[in-house]
Amino acid sequence: MLKGAHVPGRLPRVARQLRSGRRYRSVAIEDLAWDVAEQPTSQMQTSRNGVIEQLFAWWLRLPGAKLPERPDPELMKQVIDAWYRRQETIRATAYAIPCDECGVKQGPCITAERKLVTETIHKPRLDAATKRVDQMLAEGERAAGDTQAD
Repeated sequence: MLKGAHVPGRLPRVARQLRSGRRYRSVAIEDLAWDVAEQPTSQMQTSRNGVIEQLFAWWLRLPGAKLPERPDPELMKQVIDAWYRRQETIRATAYAIPCDECGVKQGPCITAERKLVTETIHKPRLDAATKRVDQMLAEGERAAGDTQAD
């Protein structure tokens, strides 16, 4: 067989194609805004990307561009409050587990250079805490679902 020849029945993997005139862009968006936008955009049958494109087109005054519909204020209050509670739980969980980066058993991380207490939490410790909290939240949701089914 020739190297690089197409084998019948086997298609080469192709990256997801975007519509013509579109490319992936990198834009930094605050975690709060990005995270809480997922639920309302899903409920409104759109996407965060769709809302960003609509806002940008409106801001540029492109012909026919309109502001996107905004989510229900009560829903957003609930979603934002839940996000803050989750962040607080993640931080408390991170403080309760040891940090492999700086060696603290619990409490705030320390800097490597001067051994000073810092407000930041090393990423591996934060990731481990996030994973624990998300597992606890998922178990709680499953338990609530089981209770409602009874």
